[in-house]
Amino acid sequence: MAESFVSDGGATVAESTHSAEAVGLRLYLQEAMRLAPLPPREERLLLARVARGDAEAADEVARTRLGLVAEMVLARGPHNGDAFVWLDAGNLALLEAVAAFASSGEADFEAYAARRIACALDEAIGERASRVA
Repeated sequence: MAESFVSDGGATVAESTHSAEAVGLRLYLQEAMRLAPLPPREERLLLARVARGDAEAADEVARTRLGLVAEMVLARGPHNGDAFVWLDAGNLALLEAVAAFASSGEADFEAYAARRIACALDEAIGERASRVA
């Protein structure tokens, strides 16, 4: 397990990077889960604004769906130091889902976004597995 060393008032403290990742992941998850998804009607209205090019509406939809990404990353653990790589992949897929939803012909944004996020996570995990093998 990789270690990083942090100076603490002259003393050297060894800290596991997996431990640091766990703390960072916990903080991210707390923030992501604090933001509940929008009520369906409000989300539909924002997605319609996104279709007309409203960047603020896109940010709002994505921000309130960060919990979906976090839940999907957690479900794919253990992370072995890659949780933030997976979160990045999932968040990027979420942003792409928000931007592409209007032209997708889909009716259920959560299901559409979940499929795109799952594909991105599977790809990131596959890349990790090929690097380790």
